[in-house]
Amino acid sequence: MMDISKLKEIAINEVLNPTFELTKQYLQANELYFFNSTPQIDDVEIDREANTAAVYFPIKKENFYFVIYIENLEVNWMGMSAGNGVCLFACSEVLSAEELVGYLGFEPTERWNINDKTKFGGKRKKSGIIYQPIEKKTGEVEDKLTNLLNRLLPYKEEISKLSDVASVEIQVTYYGYKDEMWGFHFDKKIIKKLSDLGLDIDIDLYAGGNDLE
Repeated sequence: MMDISKLKEIAINEVLNPTFELTKQYLQANELYFFNSTPQIDDVEIDREANTAAVYFPIKKENFYFVIYIENLEVNWMGMSAGNGVCLFACSEVLSAEELVGYLGFEPTERWNINDKTKFGGKRKKSGIIYQPIEKKTGEVEDKLTNLLNRLLPYKEEISKLSDVASVEIQVTYYGYKDEMWGFHFDKKIIKKLSDLGLDIDIDLYAGGNDLE
């Protein structure tokens, strides 16, 4: 039985009392967040069929994660996992956010209009909308992209009409550990769905982190 509380306990114990030299190396170079002397956990992904799990620890001042991999309730390995985001993005200098949503045919997760204030104090130069069904940064780009494309396919005609009057694309952001930039793989199913939707894909890659000692 893959109990989340037990998985967290196993992973936390490896962080506090490392049994792998690699754990020591990662944590000497990268500082985790702690709450009441316990390392913070942002996510636990479980594969019940394989009896494996991945426990994600956020790293201070970074957007990637230290991950403990568990198999059969024992620490199997550890490593860094990129933080990432995948979304549909549309913007226009002419249309309002409400008009963009009208073309899209469903409610986005975020919207703004021209001249709206940004979080940095400036003003928006274009109206825009974002649809991001999976907002957490943990997990795999391919899984998030497949999920997004499957949600968009029923709105193929609406997206095509929106693309005629606004800039529309899939955006991928990837924040990797500089020594472990694994990247991602788009199989032919993903490529076909992108083609069916007629969407461009924009990929931004960021590398960070400290050197391992």
